Amino acid sequence: MLLVCTWPDFGWWLPRIFWIIAGLLVFILPTPFLTPGETVFEWGILKASKEGLDTSLLIFSRGLAISTLALALIGSSTIYDLVRGANGLGLPSKICSIFWLGFRHLDLLSHEFKRMRVALRARGYKINSSLGSYKTIARLSANMLVRALDRSEHVGLAIKARGFHGVFNSLDTPKTTWREFGFFFAMLIIPSSLLALDFWLGN
Repeated sequence: MLLVCTWPDFGWWLPRIFWIIAGLLVFILPTPFLTPGETVFEWGILKASKEGLDTSLLIFSRGLAISTLALALIGSSTIYDLVRGANGLGLPSKICSIFWLGFRHLDLLSHEFKRMRVALRARGYKINSSLGSYKTIARLSANMLVRALDRSEHVGLAIKARGFHGVFNSLDTPKTTWREFGFFFAMLIIPSSLLALDFWLGN
């Protein structure tokens, strides 16, 4: 329900959730055979227990729920909106500023890495396990470090020139609409109903 309310781009969401599920399988597949308990079925010398299957289902459902929540949050907002929202929720402005500037710096380094990779491909270079290839990788890594230091100095001078004093300032004032209120109340009512149902079934 949360994912549908964010109107996600499923072309962006589905490949990422696929890799998350593949990562979860590494943990949930051996769990039924490693957890002692009542045997449900046997496969050669391996015995799957009921307790192990319950644990695997719990790990999978919780991992998928947390991953879906994170993807819904990241995929429906820009980094700027997330930082601004964190600042509005009480996260210190300096931490928000560090996070924002760090993300922008990583974005610049990513573009620099892509530029260097294109330059190597244009020269017909192929990485292999030879000593010369290792030397080339070492030189490229040193070049990336030098460029990172150079970019950080330029970013520092740029924010000082703009009067930055360690406080995260938003360019516009966020406005709360009826959709935000509806979503907020839905997130209150649904978990409360689930807790009440769980309490009722437990009694």
